[in-house]
Amino acid sequence: MNFLSQIYTDSCYKSYLDNEPPFLVAVVSGKRLCISEGLSRMSNQSSLFHIKYFPDLRSLPTKQKAAGAPLPSALGVLKSDWCTRHLHSRFSCVIFSLDWETVSDVAMDEIGNSSMWDQLLAWTRTLRSKIIVALATEKCSNEGEDVKEKLETLQRVLKQRLGDDFNELIILFKLGMERESAERLYHMLKKTSTAYHMEELARIRNKPPEPNYRAVRLGFKAGWHSLVVRDLGAAVKHFTNAYNCLRDVAPPQSPMELRMCGTVIIMHLLNAAKALSDVSFEDLYYGMCEDHIVWLGQITPSTGENFTMVQFLKPLLIAECHYWLAKNTCHAVPVASMGHLCACMFAYEDALKVNRSLETSAQQTVAPVLIGVECCSEAHVNICSLSGTSDALTKRVGELLSECASLTVPTVELLYTSARLNVMLRRTDEALYSLEMLWEHGVKSYEGAKVIHGLLIELSKSVPDELVEKCSREVTLSYASLSFGPGAEESQRRFRDSFAKMMSSFSLDSFLSYPHKGYYAPFNIFCGFSEVHGDDSMHELVMVFRTHSIDNVNVDSLCVNLSRMRDNKLDSWAKQTSVDRSVELCSCNSSSVSALFDLREPGVYYCSRVQGRVKCGDICLNVEWSFDDTSVENYFLQHGQFKKWGVSCSQCTPWVCVAEPICHIEVHAPDYIVGVEGEVVEVDVVIDTNSDLRDDTSFVLTHLPAVYEFVGCDAGNCSLKERCDGGKGYVSLLLNNLPPILCGSPSRLTMRYKCNRAGKYVIPITFCALSNTSAKVEITKNVQAHISCPFIPSYTLFKSIPWTMEAQNTNDGGTSLVTLEVPEVSSPFVRSGSYTLLRPQDYINEDLSTLHGNRSVTLYGAFTNREKCGDINFSKGETIVVVMTMECRAFQGLTLSSFDAVVSDNVVLLSLTAGTLPFQVDYMESFTVTAKLRVLRTGRVSLGFVRMLISPGSSTQRIVSDVSLPEVETDDHVLELTLECPSTVASGSYVTLVCNVVNKTAIPQSCQLTLERNGEFFLVGGIEQWNFPIGPLAVYSTRIVLKPLAVGVLQLPSLHLRHSSGVSFGTVSSFQFDSQKICVLTP
Repeated sequence: MNFLSQIYTDSCYKSYLDNEPPFLVAVVSGKRLCISEGLSRMSNQSSLFHIKYFPDLRSLPTKQKAAGAPLPSALGVLKSDWCTRHLHSRFSCVIFSLDWETVSDVAMDEIGNSSMWDQLLAWTRTLRSKIIVALATEKCSNEGEDVKEKLETLQRVLKQRLGDDFNELIILFKLGMERESAERLYHMLKKTSTAYHMEELARIRNKPPEPNYRAVRLGFKAGWHSLVVRDLGAAVKHFTNAYNCLRDVAPPQSPMELRMCGTVIIMHLLNAAKALSDVSFEDLYYGMCEDHIVWLGQITPSTGENFTMVQFLKPLLIAECHYWLAKNTCHAVPVASMGHLCACMFAYEDALKVNRSLETSAQQTVAPVLIGVECCSEAHVNICSLSGTSDALTKRVGELLSECASLTVPTVELLYTSARLNVMLRRTDEALYSLEMLWEHGVKSYEGAKVIHGLLIELSKSVPDELVEKCSREVTLSYASLSFGPGAEESQRRFRDSFAKMMSSFSLDSFLSYPHKGYYAPFNIFCGFSEVHGDDSMHELVMVFRTHSIDNVNVDSLCVNLSRMRDNKLDSWAKQTSVDRSVELCSCNSSSVSALFDLREPGVYYCSRVQGRVKCGDICLNVEWSFDDTSVENYFLQHGQFKKWGVSCSQCTPWVCVAEPICHIEVHAPDYIVGVEGEVVEVDVVIDTNSDLRDDTSFVLTHLPAVYEFVGCDAGNCSLKERCDGGKGYVSLLLNNLPPILCGSPSRLTMRYKCNRAGKYVIPITFCALSNTSAKVEITKNVQAHISCPFIPSYTLFKSIPWTMEAQNTNDGGTSLVTLEVPEVSSPFVRSGSYTLLRPQDYINEDLSTLHGNRSVTLYGAFTNREKCGDINFSKGETIVVVMTMECRAFQGLTLSSFDAVVSDNVVLLSLTAGTLPFQVDYMESFTVTAKLRVLRTGRVSLGFVRMLISPGSSTQRIVSDVSLPEVETDDHVLELTLECPSTVASGSYVTLVCNVVNKTAIPQSCQLTLERNGEFFLVGGIEQWNFPIGPLAVYSTRIVLKPLAVGVLQLPSLHLRHSSGVSFGTVSSFQFDSQKICVLTP
């Protein structure tokens, strides 16, 4: 819409762009009044009013129908002249001026009987405008005159003559320039004009619209009237409803008319929303605009629409929406804003292509009758080929490109799009600036380089003389990059032919220097010395040549330059050598040459430059490769040449460090040492040299107190101090004042380290010295330290609480865990068999007589040092007893001060015992730690570890040692038993227990329930033991009736469940409800 408004000669489309429409006021006066000037002097809001002057009533515009016949295929959503009429001829208020001096001399009846009021009423009623009668005078005030009575009489006459159409009466002193009367007029105009537009809004609301195009039109009108009265919230609401209604009623193949009308509405909506509050990236209106852009992009010509016109208007509308989002979205990242600008330029590029593909016409035209019917109107289908269209489009794109050029940090996509448009418009300087910025960013693929260099070549074809004069070197680099880059054979030859023609026609710069960011060279060179460090005088430089060219390339006139650095500074030394050999290469093979240099003085020598002449067909170029310590590696890594050609970074080392011979030093240390956590180990270090070393020798030792720490050495006069090694991230120790190290007399030092943590670690020991030539020598030896735990644990795991052999002769309930005696692993009870207890239990209370007769129950099993034991099968929720026998391996013994267990998730620690603390444990002695745990999930579970605080030997220093608990495998329950009972009963009444047994397997089970006798507190009403079968995944329920024999809090009798999948009840499982209690009250 913004662009089309510049093409048409009338102002219809421009009126639709006004986002702050003013109140339109007509002034009818025979005198020249100064109302506009008076309003501007008294208020900065005079822009609220647009004042138009008329000499008499006959000159007022009359209401006319829109010109032109409607198009058959048009939908008629918005009329093109609606806003123009409301901004120029539909007045909200009319100021009818009378001469105050004349009125004072004429009788009031004569004024009331004048026919001019009939004309005024006839005109205002057709437009529903408000009337203000103004009495104009050149006087400054009415001092000395009694005008109050005259004004009241005149107001009464006008009210009687005009009726409700008469609104206000005012005297304008100094023809409207007097401040007080201008201020009163301002408030009258604002009041009456607002009332006019509010009445128009009421008329629109009184027309209940259906969801059709008429509803869209009414919604837009309501939003526009809300803009006039500056009610932005209502305007946003009406525009939103109008746009949503348009999208709802629009068919899938919507014509351009609907999409242009939608663009008009969405732009008014966005501007009103922005004036109300900022539109952010996550705002609803931002999403509506993006959705509208997608809808515009789906335009396909419908029936009766001109294809070319559709292809021209579509990118213009898309560009307008993208530009609004780019410039008006707040809190948006710069990349998002530049993305919208880039999309905007892409759209303008499509419009330019359509415009330039047509013949230019000089015809002028006006806007169509309806908004957006240009595609189906024969009088407007040629606007895309008008000369004014081309000029306006070129101007708009130029303004956008200038705006993008002012950005400080543009994106690569924005630079590329700007370059394309500048090339299309033949803006040489701007195009070169965009390309230069692209070269600064760098190109990481051949296809990207091909596109960018193609733009420069296209520009050179359109303006060759001007371009070659300004950037001959860049044109040559681009042609060379495409002629010798990694492209297809046909592409290389095509660009090479163009390159040869360009060189024959113009004086191009044939000297090319590499590496150059964004360009491919005719050949690539990898050069490196055979040795990076050395003290010999002769050094060989090997140069390997590669190329992407499919055709053969000849390189001759090779010249190599060397430079030297001392103390990190480049000195004046330089050496140049010519290579009497040419190189023939192509993309299928490579070639190498070498040069020998006599380098006697110490320093860092590097190959600073390699020059050669390249010949390929009619092309002859002088190529130079310049090197420093990083440019070559970065360049080839950027283009991926190392990986493609199988060349490592170490092979491309164009420098060599030549130093004077230094003395020979050897440092010997053991490869590994063995120690125990908490004890001190010794490391013997032997230093041997072929010349006497100076006194300033030292050792750098790593300091990791959490793992190991240096505690001293046998050299008495050594000094130790800390130094922070920020590069490695830890603190190291510096051991100075070592004994003299003489030639032929090896020096031996014994270093002592204290082992604070079990594990396998590396202890680095670095010897530092200065040779007789002041060369710094550093030799590092890595010693592997194998630090073992001070204990070797043996584990015994129990599935249930064990009894001693004497306990089997009783029939009482289970014994407490504290009073249990754990039998030896070699007892006959354990050797009798190994079976798996199927049913897990939380609290064990076995019938020992049954147990004595059925020897199929394994009470416990044992294994040592994490050895897997398949006979032990635990269940979820079952109590597990772990007995850990800890054998001390510390030679000096140790003292156990305290201990604790750290368990894993879904593991509960019930108890942990190890005897009376603290106690002393000598070498090879053992002590026992007993842990009672419960696992609350199935699968393989690591129980955790036991953390002990120990003191090695007679030392008072304490260290922390961890011993892992074993892993166990838990299964789910086979049967589940639940008990339901009341919490409180009265003495003498019966208690009903509800027992539910759930079979959680797919196998039928035979079960037996046994109720423990408890005659002291309860009397059982019925049997105390019964058998029953239970099917797969079934539930068995039974009731037990008890009568309490005492009062108070009583513990319910225990209930035993035995189950078997066979004929007999061989497997025993019991449940003891120690926590199930009931309160018996006195009656």
